[in-house]
Amino acid sequence: MKPSGSRGVLAVSLLITVALVGAGRAQPLAFDPAEAEAACRIGDCRMAVATLAERIRRQAPSPEEANSQLALLAAMLFEWAKAAGADAARLQALAAAMAGLAAYSTDPRQIRAFREIAAVISRGDAALYDLSAPFAASPA
Repeated sequence: MKPSGSRGVLAVSLLITVALVGAGRAQPLAFDPAEAEAACRIGDCRMAVATLAERIRRQAPSPEEANSQLALLAAMLFEWAKAAGADAARLQALAAAMAGLAAYSTDPRQIRAFREIAAVISRGDAALYDLSAPFAASPA
């Protein structure tokens, strides 16, 4: 199965770039990744992610730092979607959480990317992308 259209590829590329570039200057995580994953697995994933996103927004020293933290959370959601395999219910919950995450960003490109990535997850296409693959990125 191949990704449908270039929008998903562009959105995932933006997510990777923002997450990796932002990670170099981001504050320590405002959440525990293991706790976040557990909360997402046992409860309403969208609500768990919204709670984390609100905490990130409150604790970040600037909107840019908040957006970089949101990108890291989005990258985690994307990896969880890859691990979900063909579990349609889990994929839909993760897609809803990703779409909801867009409401917490102040960057229009990131908002659009989160929504497009939610569609990639919803279609079950997350496994087609590798966030660990090396790529060239501008240092600016």
